[in-house]
Amino acid sequence: MSGFLGQILGSLLGGAAQGGGMAGGGMAGGGQFSIPQILLQLIANQPGGLGGLLQQFQAAGMHDQVNSWVGTGANMPLNGQQIGNVLGDDVVEKMAEHTGLPREEVLGQISQSLPQLVDGMTPGGQMPEASGNDLLELGMKLLGR
Repeated sequence: MSGFLGQILGSLLGGAAQGGGMAGGGMAGGGQFSIPQILLQLIANQPGGLGGLLQQFQAAGMHDQVNSWVGTGANMPLNGQQIGNVLGDDVVEKMAEHTGLPREEVLGQISQSLPQLVDGMTPGGQMPEASGNDLLELGMKLLGR
């Protein structure tokens, strides 16, 4: 997945460098991206979209957590180690590079942002039918709240 995330981050940076930025907010201070923005791009460009990303967490034994994010109840947390195990060290390091945050801070922010994003993108406990840019637009609306 590291090549995949590298492509996503490269396209984000390329678009921003060309004046495109990201819909609904562009880059966070100092030309760097926020964790929620990167997560949205990751979800939108993930093979299988949101479902594909969630399957990776489920395959790592986090069924209960994923089901809580998609469901209508309280969101169960993940810790940084669990996230690092699923995303991989190289992906987390790339996120750290592109946000300017230390690795542990990246993991902490993902552990807070990912459950909230998934919860917001699955109203009523249903996976969205949107994909690609539609999914990114939905996520950006959630971040704008």
